[in-house]
Amino acid sequence: MNETVLTLEEAARCLPALVQQVHATGEAALLVQSGQPLARIVAVPANQPGSDDLIAFLRQWRLDYPEPDDQFAEVIEQSRQAIRPPHDPIADILDAVWFDTQA
Repeated sequence: MNETVLTLEEAARCLPALVQQVHATGEAALLVQSGQPLARIVAVPANQPGSDDLIAFLRQWRLDYPEPDDQFAEVIEQSRQAIRPPHDPIADILDAVWFDTQA
């Protein structure tokens, strides 16, 4: 990997141009101070998947698999049941007593 080596002071003087150069060439820049490496500026790869790719993937997925299968639906319902609080018969009694006294 080729990289440009600059002192911290040099990089500070020309930072916008340095960032543009790194982006355009893909060549990293190593920042040093007193001969010791401190940081490296690298270009971000342009072909990183983004939200547009995810949206396109999900739309295509929905076209390819328009309806979930029965087993999938059962698993979803089981997970919903698992996160619901258990039925509390005492609360039913208290509700009945409360509503009877309010009438």
